[in-house]
Amino acid sequence: MTRKNAPSSHAVGGPSLADFRSGELYFMVWYADGDQLYLVPDSLVFVGKNAERSASDDGDDRWYFQDTDSYCTKGMFTSIPPSPSGKSDEISVRVYRLRKDELTQVVDCEGLRAELAQCSERRSRAKG
Repeated sequence: MTRKNAPSSHAVGGPSLADFRSGELYFMVWYADGDQLYLVPDSLVFVGKNAERSASDDGDDRWYFQDTDSYCTKGMFTSIPPSPSGKSDEISVRVYRLRKDELTQVVDCEGLRAELAQCSERRSRAKG
């Protein structure tokens, strides 16, 4: 899959950096093709800015998003207890740890609506 190449940190209809709200629904916008005719959005929940720090951090801010399914069924990834058996495959959680320059891929519901409209227009033009 290819990432959408957005020209700025404020995607079409997307939130500004100050607008991300913990527990709110967002979408990571991907395209399966280079012509951006096949939209593949991932549904995400914003869990916080700098939600985790590790020794390998470079000091830059990170915005954390979690896949919607695991957020709704298991809760925020930072509060999920370790698996009793120690098997990591029992708890499937996808966490996206994004830098500021990577947030161009993230849109809210209105942004997704705008992205769908643009994709539809490109598909119509491609069909001729």
